[in-house]
Amino acid sequence: MTKPAGTGCTVVVAPHGAICGVDVRGGGPATRETDLLKPENMVESVHAVVLSGGSAFGLEASCGVMDVLSEKGIGFRLADACIPIVTGACLFDVLVGKNAHPDKAMGAKAARSALESFAAAKDGTAGFGSSLEQGNVGAGCGATVGKMGRPEQAMKSGFGCSCLCQGDVVVAALVAVNALGNVCDRAGSWLAGCQVNGRIRSARGVFRSGFFRWASRCFGHGGRKSSCRRGWCHAEHHDRRRPHERQIDEGSGDEGFFDDA
Repeated sequence: MTKPAGTGCTVVVAPHGAICGVDVRGGGPATRETDLLKPENMVESVHAVVLSGGSAFGLEASCGVMDVLSEKGIGFRLADACIPIVTGACLFDVLVGKNAHPDKAMGAKAARSALESFAAAKDGTAGFGSSLEQGNVGAGCGATVGKMGRPEQAMKSGFGCSCLCQGDVVVAALVAVNALGNVCDRAGSWLAGCQVNGRIRSARGVFRSGFFRWASRCFGHGGRKSSCRRGWCHAEHHDRRRPHERQIDEGSGDEGFFDDA
């Protein structure tokens, strides 16, 4: 990882191969080899999963992982060839820190570290995942949440993991949280998100408030334009916003953001 640059990658290795599935969502996914995971395709297992920052640039880190696994003889065997199956996904963090992204060298370093941890756990000298750091590390180095307002209003998030053991069955979850919106608990209270004047605000409210301010600049100041058209109507006598929305929109600075939770 590169903390000054605000980016990094996290690698999970499965030297003996592991069955893998995927559910790709969102309007701008940056993924690698996810089509291989479809049931109709011939590949039945993967040898590594890479979570990376750097948006689409971060896909380069997976190539470094492939190089390391191939050197160790880990991969899909075909005659004399050894082809590691490495799948992954990247998060958008290019606006955090310096302009940089995870590369092959960073992916290779993370893969070697993961293999060393796997060997230590297998020998009994360390527990599985005992050396796994959380927070502003790996893929979580540039992760943020609450990005509906200005970039500086987003809140820092990161990489986290949780593990549950039941007999010989172990279930682990590893997540790099980089949500556009806010994060809330089961009761619906905000845990992290867009900050306005030191308070976490509704992502929807922040977006709508910013839209009203933008519309005021485009169509008239303070909602006092005398003419209107069908569609967006900004004339004072046709203003359909709720009273508290009109009042906030006529304010200035950060007061223009409101909580719409």
